[in-house]
Amino acid sequence: MAWLGVTLPTDHGRRGEPAAPLEVKIPPDAPEVPTPAGGPGTVTPFVSMRCGPYELKERRAADTIIGELRTPPDTVEATFVYGRTADSDISVGMRFASGTAWSASGEHHVSNSHSSAVDAFAEPHSAEDLILRSSFDYGRFTRTCHDVYSEQVRGLGWNGHTMLPEPDIDISCTNANPDFVGRQGRNTGFTRDDKRAAGWSGAANVFGFGFAARSGYSRHVQSRWRFGQGPMHLICGNDDRPENSTRIFAGQAAISTPPCRVGRPC
Repeated sequence: MAWLGVTLPTDHGRRGEPAAPLEVKIPPDAPEVPTPAGGPGTVTPFVSMRCGPYELKERRAADTIIGELRTPPDTVEATFVYGRTADSDISVGMRFASGTAWSASGEHHVSNSHSSAVDAFAEPHSAEDLILRSSFDYGRFTRTCHDVYSEQVRGLGWNGHTMLPEPDIDISCTNANPDFVGRQGRNTGFTRDDKRAAGWSGAANVFGFGFAARSGYSRHVQSRWRFGQGPMHLICGNDDRPENSTRIFAGQAAISTPPCRVGRPC
């Protein structure tokens, strides 16, 4: 049995008087605790258990999916605009030993600004289906905390340049839910600049980790369509009406939405 003399603000005595000794039971096999240098009654400084920040070890640029643009055949103009401020949520990778597999661990919002924006235009009067990529920087970070090593990879920022359209399979409104279809008449237009768009698996691959990414729509990420002389143009959403859906399709001559996979939205 061991005794520890302390002064506690308890009801065992009048305030400010020494309280009754606090009994502490020490197991027989407990290691010996050295007496503080100042002797009994000395307060030992508190040692913080918090870890320091991750340290940036490597930086790389990679083209990353930021959206899509799909047009009916009689589209006069269709534009996708990204910037001047980035608006993308990109996944974070984590591992606890160098060379092992990465695991997804949350996401990081990229919102840095540049004096530039990038656009993509669909070819007028032709049905096009485009996947759009722009350049982002990614970082690899390390940290050792209480003898535990860890690595993290995440997006650092948009580079303010590069727009790379890639042809994609044709997806239209032929099999869409009728409640999710918008109808545009002769010489009309539609603009989307609000609410989240679809997330894309395999949006970029850097440091051996497949990043997922999700961009606007917002005042920094917009899509616009202008339609021609045809009597009817269809635009539709995959999971809601076009003003709220995560994806927007167009036209009448295509196939159903493919399943989520690497390089496809989820």
